Amino acid sequence: FGSPDQLDGVDATTYLTSGKNSELTFGFDSLQKYFGLLWGSVDNYNTLSFYNGVTLVGSITGTDITANANGNQGASGTYYVNINDTLGAGFDSVVATSTQYAFEIDNVAYDSRSHVPDSGATVALVGAALVGLAALRRKL
Repeated sequence: FGSPDQLDGVDATTYLTSGKNSELTFGFDSLQKYFGLLWGSVDNYNTLSFYNGVTLVGSITGTDITANANGNQGASGTYYVNINDTLGAGFDSVVATSTQYAFEIDNVAYDSRSHVPDSGATVALVGAALVGLAALRRKL
């Protein structure tokens, strides 16, 4: 992790954390469909909760990310997680909580559009590429 100008690739940038029995809230002015984050030292007691107003629309725990959610602080215990709203409700806040120690978060991204590729568009794109390759082959 980190940039090329950081010694040994160590990321010295500031990260966010929610401590024991506390929360970290991300609030948005409009409904979002995508939330991504670098989830550091994934623990089974870390939870991300997604709200539309006061309504809980979904949640993800550390064990949803890896069955071995044991707080590994090395590279093998850190994951970049991409979360897409597949229910269509959208969310306007995300709350990170931890019942023990901490929930470390970095490199947060969000978008009002889902980042799940549309299977119909994917098939059409692959089909167009195959037609293009066939046409190119005929010219050769």
